[in-house]
Amino acid sequence: MNAIKIVHHNENRIKVDFPYNNNIAATLKKIPDAHWSKTLKAWHIPYTKSAFDLLKKSFPDIEYPTKSTNLKSVEIDKSTDSIAVSYTHLTLPTNREV
Repeated sequence: MNAIKIVHHNENRIKVDFPYNNNIAATLKKIPDAHWSKTLKAWHIPYTKSAFDLLKKSFPDIEYPTKSTNLKSVEIDKSTDSIAVSYTHLTLPTNREV
């Protein structure tokens, strides 16, 4: 799973990419204002601290970034539903953006 900041329909969002998994999709749907984009072929959630906190809570193996670090991304092993972590980039919103 990768999480990156995007602009979608003139709005800052967090795009969440992952190999299709019903459990992950169901969990993401629980985040308020989470949407599937046919254009992006990915889920996206609001670019807010509260949405990102819910993402971290839902996927506790994700390490969140500071301004000088990268978010660890997650890959799901479908046979075991285990999570493998690797790096991608996401800068958290400041309180002013929330």
